[in-house]
Amino acid sequence: MIKNFAPAHSKYSLRHALIALMLLFALAACPPPPLPALIATAAGHDASTSAPMVEPVPPNAPSGLTATRFSSTRLDLSWTDNSADEDGFRVERSLDGSTGWTLAQTTAPNATAFSDASPTRAATYYYRVKSFNGTGESASTVVAQATTTRICKQINPVTGAVSEDCRANLTVIQPDAAPGLDFWYKTNALARTNNDPIGTYNDSSANARNLSATGANRPAFITNVANGQPAARFTSAEPDVMTMSSTSALGSTTTYSGFVVLSISSTTGAKTIWGGTAGALQYRINGDKANILSESTAPIATADTSLSTGTVYVLTFTYDGTTARFYHNGAVDGVVTVSETPGTGVTRIGAAAGNLGPYAGDILEVGGYTQVWSDTYRVGITNYLCRTYAATCSQ
Repeated sequence: MIKNFAPAHSKYSLRHALIALMLLFALAACPPPPLPALIATAAGHDASTSAPMVEPVPPNAPSGLTATRFSSTRLDLSWTDNSADEDGFRVERSLDGSTGWTLAQTTAPNATAFSDASPTRAATYYYRVKSFNGTGESASTVVAQATTTRICKQINPVTGAVSEDCRANLTVIQPDAAPGLDFWYKTNALARTNNDPIGTYNDSSANARNLSATGANRPAFITNVANGQPAARFTSAEPDVMTMSSTSALGSTTTYSGFVVLSISSTTGAKTIWGGTAGALQYRINGDKANILSESTAPIATADTSLSTGTVYVLTFTYDGTTARFYHNGAVDGVVTVSETPGTGVTRIGAAAGNLGPYAGDILEVGGYTQVWSDTYRVGITNYLCRTYAATCSQ
């Protein structure tokens, strides 16, 4: 008897091998769909309707750009962020709004504002903003523009703190540093209490033209009138008038300059800041405007700006022999051509000869010069006065 030595399961192994071979031929002829399609089909979705891949695009453009002046050397920008996929924003700046665009700042994502602290004073700048990401840049916003100024508002004469970041550009000159100072009266140099009558008012110039007044004709010392500083309050009823201990040379020369920090209490009538005997130079507020008058030939030069009661102003003027120039808080306030013959000098503060044209209001500081200021001295003294009395002055 011949025995079969093949394994008992050999017929099954052969059958399985044939089946596997047939499956391999079938797969080669018709490969299965890719795995994502299989997954989609298994989940009940038709793979033939799957969304195509989307190409990346730049972010949406920002809009609503505005530019505003914050100070004499800073402009503030703001805009609307209209995208959710930006990497940041590019702020570009130009001097004419069409050419020469330069990058002023690259911001972080989601930014909607930028402060440009690089501009110079008294200049106009143009801005546009774009968003960007790894794909590219958006279109630009509409161009916005803003202009810096030369305004400096000083708020503390002791610490020098300023309300705007313009201190680096600010030139401050004390009144006694300018040539030709003839008299200088500042109420904050007086040691008085509120409502005290002022009998003496010392000259802060080197000429010692001290003022004095007697009886009822004395102004009152009033505290905390402007930026914590006091004022001498004159009334026209008495009138209040103070006389110099020696006659000023101001008015007997053909050139002069002057300043006053004041607040008027009336807009009618002539209110003399300084004057003297017949023929003396007068500096006064006529109605509601500053003017100068020489009684020797009586020409009058008047400023353009009307003053309001209760407001502190820094007023300055120069006269070079042919032209009077007025300034109101640092800005030009009238240029008048006038020929003036030298008269007599100034002798009093608060009224003209015979107590005519009595002043009504507050005088915080006043000074007179026998020379015409250069622009450097005029601007520097104006800045000193604006700093001391917290007045907003432009140059």
